[in-house]
Amino acid sequence: MFLDSALLAIGNLLFIVSITFIIGVQRTLVFFFEFRKLKDRILFFRGIFVVLFGYPLFGMISECWGFILLFGGFLPGIVNLLRTIPGISALTYLPGIRQILDRLAPESRYPV
Repeated sequence: MFLDSALLAIGNLLFIVSITFIIGVQRTLVFFFEFRKLKDRILFFRGIFVVLFGYPLFGMISECWGFILLFGGFLPGIVNLLRTIPGISALTYLPGIRQILDRLAPESRYPV
């Protein structure tokens, strides 16, 4: 089930539709079709099409890489949010996890 093309295609479709519902059509188009995000967008959508054409493993690899490049700018905000949630903040300051999060989002090292 992990590499089922139909389920992955439905998940991809629901992901794009949910982003559109959350931030709106115009902002979604602006986000995905900025010129500086050309490589990121190509990797992400190429992964979606490769999954649709029946090669789920290669499609997921391309899609994950494009997802990281597209949404990597939100990582410091996500780390800051996790560090303010009472139950989860204790986990984010554990020795191994803290170094990983500080490396992923260096500007979120010091809480505001």
